[in-house]
Amino acid sequence: MASYLIADLHLSAQRPDLVRAFCQFCQQISLDAQALYILGDLFEAWIGDDYQDAAIVEINQSLLKLKNAGCQLYFIHGNRDFLVGEQYANQVGITILNSDQVYPIEDIQAILAHGDEYCWDDTSYQRFRKVVRNPAVQWLYNALPLATRQAIANKARRQSKAGQANKSMQIMDVTPAAITDAFARHNHSSKAGHPINLMIHGHTHRPNVHTAENTRIVLGDWGKSLWYVCVTGSNWELVEQPIK
Repeated sequence: MASYLIADLHLSAQRPDLVRAFCQFCQQISLDAQALYILGDLFEAWIGDDYQDAAIVEINQSLLKLKNAGCQLYFIHGNRDFLVGEQYANQVGITILNSDQVYPIEDIQAILAHGDEYCWDDTSYQRFRKVVRNPAVQWLYNALPLATRQAIANKARRQSKAGQANKSMQIMDVTPAAITDAFARHNHSSKAGHPINLMIHGHTHRPNVHTAENTRIVLGDWGKSLWYVCVTGSNWELVEQPIK
């Protein structure tokens, strides 16, 4: 048995190739998957649990098949699908996890996160993140008509793309001090009896394995390739697979 971790798929009806790749991936891992961890941005955008289109239905069917095959499903909110709620989670059998927390995966303990919370240098984004993650703001947004929510989401994506064009790559990457802080916090509060020295996250779209005092695995986004981490026992592997 194995556990799999993915992030930054950005699935939508506008990218049927990615939706198809995700469905094929779910079928591919169904034979040995004990757990699938989705570390945010499964969807390009999420405007509410009450919205569905043909792509979402197809994605849901693949998740349910995986669940029924005995695979546990876990989800961490990303910066594009932070509005995924319990209604949707119950619908497909996903357990929503908190980001920047330590979780047992097979025989290892790892800090799992989407990764956007570690981009401290991007101060304008951190201010925005604090606002939209406020439960009161989310309640007000979800109370709006569906068409209004869609228009707001479209405008937010346009503004995000425009804002990123004016930011340096360094600002949009994680801040080293944030990573150091995360490991220090979790090791200070750890009850595991041994140090936490592994982190897995996405968000930055810069797949890599960083090794210094600790190991940080960065998942890649799904575009020309799909990326995932496979954990078996105490071993892990970052895998790139071409999208066919």
